[in-house]
Amino acid sequence: MAAYSTVNISGGWVGGLTATGHTTSNISGGTIDYLSSEQYSTTNISGGMASTVVSRDEHTTSNISGGTISNLLAQAGITNIFDGTIKNFIAENSGTANISGGSITDNLYADNFSTVNISGGTINGYLYARDSGIANIFGQNFQYGTGLSLSGNRVIGTGILSGEWLDGTPWAINIIKNSSTATILVIPEPATLLLLGVGAVILRKRFL
Repeated sequence: MAAYSTVNISGGWVGGLTATGHTTSNISGGTIDYLSSEQYSTTNISGGMASTVVSRDEHTTSNISGGTISNLLAQAGITNIFDGTIKNFIAENSGTANISGGSITDNLYADNFSTVNISGGTINGYLYARDSGIANIFGQNFQYGTGLSLSGNRVIGTGILSGEWLDGTPWAINIIKNSSTATILVIPEPATLLLLGVGAVILRKRFL
């Protein structure tokens, strides 16, 4: 697409779309086989169906608030998932993903040097943390199933990690791959962090 253009798709069928040069793509319906975001482009998906959606450039932003996507690839830039249904989500290279809602039905990958921040939604499939990928899980009341242990706030091993999101919604994530070079962190809610901080200050004063 031409630089600084806007594309609005609300129906029909599109075989392939490449958004480059500050292009904004708004997808609210229809069916898309392949959508690639590059060169400072922004993609907003609120509906419709897509087979493959890719963020290729470090300056791209993809916002998912609805719709159904078979394969979502965050190879670079920032991908925000607020809602919608995604079958497979792969964060790789230098991609950053923020997942606060929606449903990932099959697989979630944190690969290469990607960072995946999870604070909501449903992960019905498996979590793979590989290479130097980082998965940060923000929640409360963490529970560690068979095969999992904790070192500091780093999750070791594989198994089912469960807990609640900050709004009290229960969740469970099946960690099937947790490479020694990758990092899965559990990060308590802000109130817990505050209490830990206050406790540390009290202990410090007590022993000074």
